[in-house]
Amino acid sequence: MPMAIPRRLKDLSECPSAEAQKELLFKIFKETLPRLQIFGSDLLVATHIRSNILSSVKTVDGNIVNIRSTDQTSQEDLFQGKASLILAMGPTAFQYDRFNAKWQGPSAKVGDWVMFRFAEAGFDVDICGCYCRFIDSSLVRGVVEDPALVY
Repeated sequence: MPMAIPRRLKDLSECPSAEAQKELLFKIFKETLPRLQIFGSDLLVATHIRSNILSSVKTVDGNIVNIRSTDQTSQEDLFQGKASLILAMGPTAFQYDRFNAKWQGPSAKVGDWVMFRFAEAGFDVDICGCYCRFIDSSLVRGVVEDPALVY
């Protein structure tokens, strides 16, 4: 059964960019992250929510009007999105792969947007009103500069 829609969904969907969303997420989690301890190779990630501002139009009287997507679009990101922000990492994250062999190649860090296959990735949880997941670091497929590039 899917979890309830997190209370911060609207705030996150109104961020005009991925960088603005990252700043908002770290602001929201500022007091909470120091009180969380992540075990093993798990990551705590917050799901990227695409901006609901599709475009802006300037009216003849000089006002700016935003053209927005529906709330349904943001809700779909919760359950279909493939990119998330790493908020916290366990002590052995990116040290071993899923076959327990020494990790080879690049890895990610707190503050990186990462992509992964949503269907195989951990479990979901609402923390601070945001949709988060605990995933094993071996499930991360790569780092992406702009999470809007993957869906």
